[in-house]
Amino acid sequence: MQASSRKIFLRNFREFLHENVLSNPTQRPVTLCCIYRLLVTFQALWECEVGEYPIVIPARTFYDGSVNYYNIDRLGGVLSHLNRTLRVQLMQVLGADHPVITTVELPRSLMRDLDNALVGFLLEGEEKCVSLDAAASLVELLDGVILLYYVEAHRHLSKVSTLCKSMGEYVTALGTVTARLETYKRHSLDMPPEIIQELEKSCCVFRQKLSEQARHMAWVRAVVCSDDKQSQLAWLLRVVLHTVKQASQEGQLFAYVPIFYLHSLIEICAALRTYIHPAAPLENVQGYEDLLIEVSQFLCDHFSDPRIVHTGSKDALIQALASFICSPNTLLSLESVPYTSRMTMVRALLRPYESRAWAQSNWVLVRIWQGCGFAFRYHKSPHLLKKHGPRPLQADSSLISQSIQPCPSYLFQCHVKEVMMSDERVTTAFLNSVLNQLNWAFSEFIGMLQEIQNVSIRPQRVFIESRQLKICATCFDLTLALVRVLEMVASIAPEIFTDVTRSSSEVLLGRLCQVLCQVLNRVSSQTSCFQHVITLDIPDLESVDHFPILTAVVGVLLALLLDDMQEFDVNVSKVPRVTKAVLIEPSFQLESICFVLGDVQKGLILKKVKPFSFYNYSDDVSIAEIENVKKMIQLLSFYQGRLSDAGVISEDEICTICYASPISAIFKPCNHHSCRTCIAHHLMISRACFFCKEPVQFVIGLDDTVLPDLSRLGTQSS
Repeated sequence: MQASSRKIFLRNFREFLHENVLSNPTQRPVTLCCIYRLLVTFQALWECEVGEYPIVIPARTFYDGSVNYYNIDRLGGVLSHLNRTLRVQLMQVLGADHPVITTVELPRSLMRDLDNALVGFLLEGEEKCVSLDAAASLVELLDGVILLYYVEAHRHLSKVSTLCKSMGEYVTALGTVTARLETYKRHSLDMPPEIIQELEKSCCVFRQKLSEQARHMAWVRAVVCSDDKQSQLAWLLRVVLHTVKQASQEGQLFAYVPIFYLHSLIEICAALRTYIHPAAPLENVQGYEDLLIEVSQFLCDHFSDPRIVHTGSKDALIQALASFICSPNTLLSLESVPYTSRMTMVRALLRPYESRAWAQSNWVLVRIWQGCGFAFRYHKSPHLLKKHGPRPLQADSSLISQSIQPCPSYLFQCHVKEVMMSDERVTTAFLNSVLNQLNWAFSEFIGMLQEIQNVSIRPQRVFIESRQLKICATCFDLTLALVRVLEMVASIAPEIFTDVTRSSSEVLLGRLCQVLCQVLNRVSSQTSCFQHVITLDIPDLESVDHFPILTAVVGVLLALLLDDMQEFDVNVSKVPRVTKAVLIEPSFQLESICFVLGDVQKGLILKKVKPFSFYNYSDDVSIAEIENVKKMIQLLSFYQGRLSDAGVISEDEICTICYASPISAIFKPCNHHSCRTCIAHHLMISRACFFCKEPVQFVIGLDDTVLPDLSRLGTQSS
């Protein structure tokens, strides 16, 4: 009646995970070797004792108390909370007399202690048996291996993978020094012997370091990144994938899955793709293409799954999806998943940005578009290539700040168009949220630039916090990404803004023109804080420049005015609808658009500052793109002259909200009034009156006719 050796090992293994791994995580190189040995042991015992395939850890294990997960969070939150909220579902599966169900009724103060005590009680009861269920014991062993990989092994693999990058840097440095040394010797230049000696010493140091790293790399290829180890990780990835997919079929009980299963799935896939590859190419894994498609489908179906509440897990899913978008191979696997899963992902990406973390999902949309926009074929903004000096440190490791080669997806662009054209309500809500976030991000960016400008002109020396500079650069990156998403929408589905039959087109077009003109005016002014800060060449603000933001804004304008440019005729005096919307925007200035081609007023040219122009980027802005900009300027200049002066509006007739347009709308039943544009923008966010906060039931014009589109917007917002 003693515990079996297997049970003793599993108990001690679990205690080791709790005391040495979870409570005191340290990076032990031996952990990875231990995991491989345990996997070999598991596979041999499973083949001998169980023999059932595919190998899947039952979803019941996560909520029946048979395995102690200590205080590890679940995908749906804390265990005690899940036990209370999902009590009915648990009773249907476990039965009303199960210990997990009976402890739910106890006071919350005792829940945490009883969760651990329950597991200990169950385990003590099992230890009285000499024999132990083979499948249950092996499942517990495999569960511990997955946890051990998540806590320690993946970090070790990540550290080992940096060796290739380090070797590449040393190889580059050695090549540069060797080339300089050979140049001096070949041309017999009159160089001091001290310089020659220092260069030769540098070559010796680099060769010695490369020799050490080569021996280390040989060990890594043989021990850490061998084909055998790669196959073991691929096997473990399949097990974890099948486990979470089966658990997802449990309905709401999927929330009980410990977070390390989801993170291990993502991390093992990343290790096979980036850490072990290319030492052991991914193509060596049997059926790797189907495996990547399965992982892609899981990401598409679950990255916005409402059952996943844990913040870290939600971030890990969107980061994994973003990383799959970045590479041609994984992008192909995403495009190969079933149509339903692809559309699920696209609809989730096009949800409104309010009340959720939106930066990463917006970045995914940018990656889908990058390579197709106006002068958007770069992986690193061309203005950075022209800067000299020490390489800036990349402190932020997030994907949104990395330079990645363009890899557009025309298939997902078509899906985005399909979703946006099929549901006007969803499209209006999404674009309204994008415009709101763009307004916020750019306003924050300009506000920070003004603070930096004020500090820089003080006579005393003042230091600017690096954190503030990084936030400023982040706001600029967010602004740029949001404008590029608007460029994609305007390019693939211009009807959203131009089709008069769509009730929201006029409102969205007006808001878009307003935001674009504001950005252009701020960026193109030679006396603005934007120009002042750029000339200071401040570290951590290297990404802030005219080129990325102006190309994005011009790309949106060209997409909106494409049809008007193609049908442009000097003999036609009627101003096209979209062109008129741009020209009648109160903040529109034709000089701001002429600025992109170097046409700057002579009185505003700053001394010692070369005017910005797309002509200076001949390798990045094509001749055809510059010709389109010229046509756009010609179009706007021609029709601007055709528009008659609106005349001076009396103070009693002007809108008291924008002070730019005449009053044209009356709110019912409170009878307050404003211009049609202001109330349309407001109804997309709230239905309360500007002035008295009374609900607006409908809107009428000055001739007492109901404005149907504005009334409809008010109904949607409510």
